[in-house]
Amino acid sequence: MLTFSIKLFNRGVYMNFTIQEKLLSVIPHIIAMLPIPLINIVLVYIYRIIVGTDSTLIENHTRNNINFQLSYHLYLIILFAIIAIVANFPFNLLGLFDSTPIVGLLGIGVGLIAFGFLLIQWFLYIALLIFAMIKALLGEYIKFPLTIRFLK
Repeated sequence: MLTFSIKLFNRGVYMNFTIQEKLLSVIPHIIAMLPIPLINIVLVYIYRIIVGTDSTLIENHTRNNINFQLSYHLYLIILFAIIAIVANFPFNLLGLFDSTPIVGLLGIGVGLIAFGFLLIQWFLYIALLIFAMIKALLGEYIKFPLTIRFLK
């Protein structure tokens, strides 16, 4: 007979979660994929209140999902602020570039770099949510990288 257990946090603790707990812990990650920026955070929080925190697996996934989404949106706001500052920076302050089109090229370059960062950030967001869904279905706890812990 083949059996296996999942070791959590390398502490020697073995947890067996029910199928219902595993499926309920996937739902916050599905909600997070909605393309509505702040509504999905509110929906996951409402889901956390409705389902409750009786199961450590569901509690872990909802808490870390909310922290991940809040951190993601904070990083996105910071990225937009940096883009706005760089886009409005007076590159021609000293009049050095009066006859050259370098200012326009700098603007295009900054725009392309910013768009690249947005694509990378979106791809990582989706990839990490899919990874979290897989971990939830396996009954493992999740901790997202570069996440600020707003909910503890």
